[in-house]
Order: sequence, then structure tokens, then C-alpha cells
Amino acid sequence: MKKIRIILFFFLSIGLLTHCGTESTPVYTLTIFVSGEGTVSPEGGEYAEGENITLNSNPSSGWIFQNWGGDGDGTSNTLTFTMNKDINIVANFQRKDYPLTINIEGEGEVDERIVSLPKTTEYPFETIIELTSKPNDGWVFYQWENDMSGDNNPETIEIDEGNDITSIFKSIDELLNIEINGEGTVNITQAAFEENPSRRKVTLTANPLQGWRFGEWGGDISSTADEIELILDEMKYISVIFENENIDFYEDFATKDGVEMTDSGLLYRTLEEGNGILATPESVAIFNFIGKLSDGEEFNNTYEDEQPVTMAINELPTGLEEGLLLAQIGSRLEFVMLPELGYGDNPPSGIPPGAVLYFDVKLLHSSNYDAIFLEENAQREEVTETESGLQYRIIEEGSGESPGPSSNVSVEYTGTFIYGDTFDTSRNTDGPASFNVGGVIEGFAEGVQLMQEGARYELFLPGELAYGDQPPQQSPIYPGATLIFDVELISVDD
Repeated sequence: MKKIRIILFFFLSIGLLTHCGTESTPVYTLTIFVSGEGTVSPEGGEYAEGENITLNSNPSSGWIFQNWGGDGDGTSNTLTFTMNKDINIVANFQRKDYPLTINIEGEGEVDERIVSLPKTTEYPFETIIELTSKPNDGWVFYQWENDMSGDNNPETIEIDEGNDITSIFKSIDELLNIEINGEGTVNITQAAFEENPSRRKVTLTANPLQGWRFGEWGGDISSTADEIELILDEMKYISVIFENENIDFYEDFATKDGVEMTDSGLLYRTLEEGNGILATPESVAIFNFIGKLSDGEEFNNTYEDEQPVTMAINELPTGLEEGLLLAQIGSRLEFVMLPELGYGDNPPSGIPPGAVLYFDVKLLHSSNYDAIFLEENAQREEVTETESGLQYRIIEEGSGESPGPSSNVSVEYTGTFIYGDTFDTSRNTDGPASFNVGGVIEGFAEGVQLMQEGARYELFLPGELAYGDQPPQQSPIYPGATLIFDVELISVDD
């Protein structure tokens, strides 16, 4: 019986020893997989059961963390879990795509060329894009702005973030200022895109008008060639000179005997001396003239027309105004003037723009002599002056009736200017003129009432007793003109 207890105790002792020993902790494996470019920390390895693990995703430059996969889930950059088995984690990284915004200022377009990817509005990190600005006709590519600078065209950019690029186009008119001296035009020809992508190269061609020749270019370029090339990389100021081909005529005339030149460049020579006074700028001048172009072609001749010009001196072309102020009444001069002293770019019909002009001028009268004439005329013994200022001379006395202020009369008369030209007459008609005394100009009416039938008087009317400042339209009578009438009173018809 004791032996059985010993054996039982032995087995019980073995059982107790077995159940009272230390058990070992399980170990599990963490495996990390990376899709794309980036790292995960900590790295995979073996971890004891129950250990808490926190993973951190670290994308490479140009990449972003997208999400966890495998036994992990979520889009947060960190992932926390407890090791209770072998675990496989996938970290997914995605290459960044950046927007490329192209802005246009001016007129043109920008081409985008990608080496290895299809064209899109968003590009993966480190994609290299070649941009080419293509100006419209009349425009040039000037420069890049914002995220790209300079004026290379084409130009490349490496995508490393969102890019905003502006292509600046400027019109040729903005970059090219052309000053034309003389008469002519400038043609601008722009290089084709294939020849010059920025289209900054332009060709300027000088085209003189008839009667002119090209002289030279000036400003930002100096050349005597009629065609030049420019690169519009900045504002250009260009001048072009066209020379009047008729300048030779002007220069030849300047060498003739007796020719003088004024400070303005007016050439003049006296053909006939006058004995009157000089005109003033405010005067009305009465003159005949022959006008010619430098080739001798006449564009006007009032000597032949027998219709002198009546015009205020300060309303004449600059050269004629200056010339007439050099002339005494009764003198005859010839003038040669450059375009700026003649009609310039806006001539009347029959004269080309920019013409060198020749004038042969006879100054018949100047209105500033009227007052002097009346003052001198009043001193003549045979001349009588009334209180109104009317002057008269009796050529032949009459013996008949004198008219009153409302009488009807018949007269023969001839009206002339101080310088002798006739402006009106009844003596080349079929009979005398008949009218009411109250219906004629004041000085004429006053003079006729001084006469008897059969009398013949010479009347001298100051402007204020004639037509004053408002002479009849289309009449050669100038404002304020002194008029002379040779009047014969035929009858009083009351």
C-alpha cells in the first residue's frame, strides 16, 4: 500500500512541475511593401504579440502619400495597429500632378510640347515642357512673365509645382515709332514665324511719293539704304527723310543774279521797282501773279485772266505773305519757296503735295494805302471834302435841276479802285443807269445831290461811305475799300 502511495506522489509531483513552468510569447512578422517612391518608418521586422506599432509614410520629392493597403487601411500619413499575427502593409505613393496655366497678353498663342506624356492641363512632377509663343501678324513675342522670365522663344520649364506663366505679345505699333520728314511712306514687312519665331525681325522699306526721293534713315539706326532690317527687342525710334527732287530748282534759282534769301529760306528778286508804300500783315492786297511748279508748268495766271487776287495778306501761304510784305505798291517780284513756305502737304487742286513753287507777283494795291490816299487827295486844290468825309472834284458843271434824297435819276458812271481797275460801269451798256437816290450807297447818294443835270463829277468815297466791311459777295471790292466814281448826271426823273 505504501509503495502505491509513493508512485502516486511521484506522478503528482511530475504533474505539478509540469503546470507550474513559464510559457514563451509568440513573435509575428511585419512586412512593408512600397508602391511608388517613398519610405515607411519604422521598417518591417519581427514584433512580439500584442505590441502596438505606428507607421509613418514619407513620400519622396514630387510624390504624395495616397493610402495604406494590404492589411492596412486609411489615407492618413500614419497607421497604428497591434501585432496579433503576421501583417503585410502596402504604402501607396502617387506622383504629383501640377496645373500649368498659360496667360496671353496681346495677340498670339502658346504651343506646348511634351517629350513623353500626352498634352494635358496638369503635368507630373519633373515633366519638362517646351513652350513656344506664336505672335499674330502685326505682333511680336516680347517676354515671359510670372513663373518664367526672359525672352527666349521657345523656352522650356520643369514642372515642380503649380506654374502660372504669361506670354507677353506687343504690337509693332507699340514698339516702333516712325517719324516721316517729307513726302513718302514706309512699308513694314514682318518676318515669318518659321524664320523668326518671336517675329521681332521687321523690314522697313522707304517709298517716296512722286517728286520726292529717299534721303536717309535716322534715330536708332543710320543708313542710306532704302530698305533696312530691325529687331524689335525694345522700343525703336526711327526717322526717315524724303527729299524734294525739286530742291535742285530751288538751289539753282538761289545762284541767279539779284536773288536774295530771307531768314525763312524764301528766295526773291525784284523785277520792277514800285513807288508806293509797303503793305502790312493786316492789309488786303490786290495783286496779279503767275504760279508755276519747278518744272515750269503753270498752275495759275491772273495776268491772262485779268482777274487780280484780292485777299488779306495774313491769309496767304507763309511764303507769299512774307514776300508781299517786302513789296512796295506797284512793284513786281518773283519768289521761290520750299514746301513749308508754300502749301505743304495740303495744296489746292493742281499742285502736288510738297511742291517747290515759283511766283511772279505784281502788287497793285494794299488797303493800308487807302487812308493815305484820302489824306493826300484832300490836299489837292481841285478837290472838296464835305463834313461826312466825301471828297469830290468837278469835271464839268451842269445847269439843270439837282436831285433830292428820294429823287429818281439817270446817270452814266464808272467805278474804279485807287489803283485804277474798274469794278463797275454803266458806259458799256445800252443806256444810262436809272435808280432812286435813296437806294444807293451813302457817298454816291450824297455826291449826286451836289450835282445839276448835265454835270460830271469825280467822287472819292471812304470805305464807311461805300460798302464798309460788308462788300457785295463775289465782288472784287474788298472790306473798307475806298471807291472812286466818275459820274455824269443825265436827268432828274421826278
